[in-house]
Amino acid sequence: PPKMVVQKTASINQNTLLPDTVIFEFQSKDFEHYTDAYKLLLDKIGPLAGNGARPISRFGSTTRQELIIEAKFAEASDNSKAVLEGFTHQGVVYKAVPANSNQEGSRLQVVSLSQLPPYLSNEELVDGLCKSLRYFGMVSRIRKITNRGFFEGDVSVTLDTS
Repeated sequence: PPKMVVQKTASINQNTLLPDTVIFEFQSKDFEHYTDAYKLLLDKIGPLAGNGARPISRFGSTTRQELIIEAKFAEASDNSKAVLEGFTHQGVVYKAVPANSNQEGSRLQVVSLSQLPPYLSNEELVDGLCKSLRYFGMVSRIRKITNRGFFEGDVSVTLDTS
């Protein structure tokens, strides 16, 4: 859920999140360097305020698989676009979460599912998950969790429950 992402971010950073910012969560392995995520935000959403952002997940003592970026876009409408529409990168839809609860946005819930049939095609998996979870919200992201490149039936699904 959005509050969980914000809480995770705050616990990593142990600082106050900046006002009117949004948070994106990516996989670290998708970027050669974390600043490549900034370029992606520029290309997909719009200019960043002050041409800056910060990697919240860089703080803390452990190496993390997720890359959590706090950003503020130059135009307030781009902040809203990041939260409400998001963008697609490498077949995954990413939506930002507002860093403060005053900001309007989607109500995102992350659901972990296991013991799914590992032999389904991607189309069958996506279709089945979208149909079975539609009663709880709109599926906005499905991430297959692999072990050394093999899918064992575990997924993380992000639902928009607004």
